[in-house]
Amino acid sequence: KRKVVKLTSPNLNYLIIVGSVLLYTCVYLYVYSVDSFDQADLQTFICNFRIWLFSFGYTLCFAVILSKTWRIYYIFNNPADKKKTIKDWILIVVVAIVVAVDLLILLIGTSIPTSRLEAFDIVDAEKEIEITSEGVTHENHVYICSNKYSVAWLGISFAYKGSLQVIAIFMAFHTRRVKVKALNDSKEIAAIIYINSIMLAILAVTEFALQEYHDVYAAVFGLALLIEATLFLGLIFVPKMVSLYFDPN
Repeated sequence: KRKVVKLTSPNLNYLIIVGSVLLYTCVYLYVYSVDSFDQADLQTFICNFRIWLFSFGYTLCFAVILSKTWRIYYIFNNPADKKKTIKDWILIVVVAIVVAVDLLILLIGTSIPTSRLEAFDIVDAEKEIEITSEGVTHENHVYICSNKYSVAWLGISFAYKGSLQVIAIFMAFHTRRVKVKALNDSKEIAAIIYINSIMLAILAVTEFALQEYHDVYAAVFGLALLIEATLFLGLIFVPKMVSLYFDPN
């Protein structure tokens, strides 16, 4: 049992857990919105902090999956008779580099004042304008996060995440015939990639089309983040737990 657990690289699995917890934390940050006009600075901070948290959590999880798949790909597709052992610390370095690139993109984007996300209030499209009996009009306002110059670095960040998905598909395809169940995550990785791609597409549409509808925006974002975090945890850990339960050998 200890050997099987060791084969699954528990140190890397801990990173997946950390990344998933960060994604779960993002749910609250994307749902929450300040309700006072004098708290614009706080909402601006939340706008930028949550994109950092989301990118770090997502990229951390996906980098671990990618590095583990790369090790399997190297072991079973390298024709050399003598192969060097790829230890966990090497994969951790790979994970650190992958995450650092994404965080560097965010650092550049959020460090430039003109491209940093800013919070500003608009009329809540979900709430009707109320007119009192005295003829006074009441409008409901909500804060949204936007900046026309942030499209560039946000686009680069999402494109980088998409390239990681493409590389993961390539690795998973070439390791699909590996028979060591404790090592082979290709089917689970494929499921994560496909479902997560749909989630990212939904999030993109939501970000650009539904910000004025705060309740719908928060619900879609929160649900998508829950699905992503649960995917990373469920599809990586649960199949191995079930397999070990029914076939301890």
